[in-house]
Amino acid sequence: MADVGGPPPNATVRVYEWVDILEPRRDLDPREIGRLLARVHNVEAPAAGTVDPWYREPVGPQVWGELVEALRAEDAPFATDLAALVPQLVALEQTFEVPADVRTCHCDLWADNVRATRDGGIVLLDWESAGPESPSHELGMVVFEYGLGDPARMLDLYAAYLIAGGPGRISRAGDLTMLGATSEHLAEEGCRRWLSATDEGDRELAAAWVEWLLHEPITPATVADVLDAVAGLGGSRGA
Repeated sequence: MADVGGPPPNATVRVYEWVDILEPRRDLDPREIGRLLARVHNVEAPAAGTVDPWYREPVGPQVWGELVEALRAEDAPFATDLAALVPQLVALEQTFEVPADVRTCHCDLWADNVRATRDGGIVLLDWESAGPESPSHELGMVVFEYGLGDPARMLDLYAAYLIAGGPGRISRAGDLTMLGATSEHLAEEGCRRWLSATDEGDRELAAAWVEWLLHEPITPATVADVLDAVAGLGGSRGA
């Protein structure tokens, strides 16, 4: 037991094992990532509630337009690049689908939360976002994040996931809904934080949220690349 301070019930935690983790990397072994994700998805924990709008709802052309206008009025350094990207973001939103076959998923499997360990293992961190989601949609996001735009890496991850019995399948653009919605909402939140920031330090932090999407935009072409990479394995839905 360890006393970490603070009021109950947060004053004491039980530590089962200490694990030394390495810095975030997206180039982890895609097959290990696929097998690990299959293990998570095969724990059929009941999903309480509905899928968070952060993972499924579009930002929408009106909101994007209002944000770009406000950013331009404040001379945001990224306003022009964001405005140029908005048509592709809106086009991507047309492919979003309501998640089906929902179960409890991790819901935050970006590289910050999937870490290699010093002994060669991989651990998942930060489970506080775990909740209802489609395994297929989470799989689509993970294939993108660790595929690094390389069709071979994306295929290796997807194949390992299927061989390990993962229930998710990638067969259509809607299976990348979580990837598109999450990345867009992160950028939207970055825009809002930039506009409300009161000092340059806060604006720099907020701008980083937007520039992440501008540096590696999620567009219909991105989705097509993922679908092409995994097409050879088929996409019939799991049970």
